[in-house]
Amino acid sequence: MQLERTFKKHWVAPLILFIALVLDGALTQLLEQWTMTPTFTAPSQLTLLALMMIVIFLPNENWIMGYAVLTGLVYDSFYTGILGVSTLLMPLVVYLIEQIRPYILRSPVFVGIVAVITLTVFEFANYIMNQVLGFANVGLAAMIANHLGPGLILNLVLLFIGYWPMSRLLLKLNKV
Repeated sequence: MQLERTFKKHWVAPLILFIALVLDGALTQLLEQWTMTPTFTAPSQLTLLALMMIVIFLPNENWIMGYAVLTGLVYDSFYTGILGVSTLLMPLVVYLIEQIRPYILRSPVFVGIVAVITLTVFEFANYIMNQVLGFANVGLAAMIANHLGPGLILNLVLLFIGYWPMSRLLLKLNKV
C-alpha cells in the first residue's frame, strides 16, 4: 500500500503570486502604449491566471483561499485603488474553480477554456461591483467591446506563452 504524501511546498504559491503581481505591473507599463488606448483597454491579468493555474495544478494546496484574499488585497492596494473589489473577487474565482476542478483536464485547451471563463466572470463581477459603487459609468456593450474582448485576447496570448513553463513547474511540485 502506497501512502499519500502531504504537500509541503506551501511557500511556492505565494512566491508565484508575488512574481505574477510584479509582472502584471511591469507588463502593463511596458505594453501601455498599445493596450491602453482611448478606444479600448486590455488589462493584463497575470495574477488571476497564475491563481487559476495554481488551483488547477496544485489540488493539495490547502491555503489557496488565504493566498487569494491576500493577493486580492495587495492587488487592490497597488493597482486599482479601491480596496475590497479584488479582495472579494479573487477568492470567489478560486472557489468556483475548485468546484469544477474534478472535471477539468490538465491540457492547454481545457485550461484555456477555464481561463476564458475565469477572466469573463472576474471582469463582469468587477464591472458590476464598480457600477454599484459608482465608479463605472459605461454601458455593458461598451464594456464588452472595449474592455473584455481586448483583455481576453491579451491574456490568452500571455497564457499561451506561460502555460508550458508554469504547468511543468506546478506538476513537478505536485509530484515532489
